[in-house]
Amino acid sequence: GSSEKENRRRGAWSHRAVRRDHLERRGGTPPPAGRGYRTLKVRFSVERLPERSRTVLYLGRLSPEKGPGFLLDAWESIADRHPDWTLRLVGSGPDEAKIRVRVDRMAAAGTSVVLDPPVADVVPVLREAGILALPSLTEGLPLSLAEAMACGTAVVSSDCPAGPAEILESGRLGVLCAVDDAGALTAALRGVLSDERGTRERVQEAGRAVVEKWAIESSVRRLERILLSAAGRESDSPSGQ
Repeated sequence: GSSEKENRRRGAWSHRAVRRDHLERRGGTPPPAGRGYRTLKVRFSVERLPERSRTVLYLGRLSPEKGPGFLLDAWESIADRHPDWTLRLVGSGPDEAKIRVRVDRMAAAGTSVVLDPPVADVVPVLREAGILALPSLTEGLPLSLAEAMACGTAVVSSDCPAGPAEILESGRLGVLCAVDDAGALTAALRGVLSDERGTRERVQEAGRAVVEKWAIESSVRRLERILLSAAGRESDSPSGQ
């Protein structure tokens, strides 16, 4: 009824208000209203897993709530032990100038790190990367994690609200670490970098699972089951007659 719709509307507004307050206190800004969302269109195939560059990829907005500074902190701690790996940040945003200064300083000191502008098609970038790192303080439902998994890319993510734990099935399909904690992110990346066999096994399991759960065909089938179930319950009830 109208009261139920109003409650849902108020709940949605409340969630947005809480998230906006969180971001503003962190110095960030929420994404613009009405932003579109991608659907998962990548097809996972173990047989077609590409050769990977030794790249840890950050893909997203350069802003405080996305946590790129934590990733740079972590990379400074471990880069010297993995000189054949590169940290690649792809994105733009309000912190771009500050991030670029830091990247240039780290590169001048011998750390392998680059900053590139956003790309229109993220799939080739994800297919090439060895690891996707998502150090966010807050998220919605980060499709980049699902896309990376479908591309056969290992993922390391902060266990932030909301979405990563759901997509990664509480760490079964990818590595979760404490949010707002550069030390935890460092340990998580170090673990993935040092366990290539375990990482590959997890990547294969994650690729199959994520396509089964998040591909648009699977989502449509789940929605159909929900609607059919709801329609059946309604037709069986007195109010549905």
